Amino acid sequence: MSDAATLARHRAAWQARPELRAVYREWFERLLAAICEGRVGAVFATEASRLARNGRDWHTLIEFCGLVGTVIIDEDGIYDPRHP
Repeated sequence: MSDAATLARHRAAWQARPELRAVYREWFERLLAAICEGRVGAVFATEASRLARNGRDWHTLIEFCGLVGTVIIDEDGIYDPRHP
């Protein structure tokens, strides 16, 4: 399992553990940077709505993906933010 998949899987547990919130934040910032640099063509999530820790993160992720053409893939299908 990739680093991103592992961290996304355990994200919910981190909300209860303050010492791990910084780990999540660092991971999420690295993900956004990689998307903006064009190094990520798709973001895979078992449940896309849980990928981001809060609504602001989720909207930022969708906006950045839409700007560079990165798709979001979850169990329901493939979402291209450029075509809502």
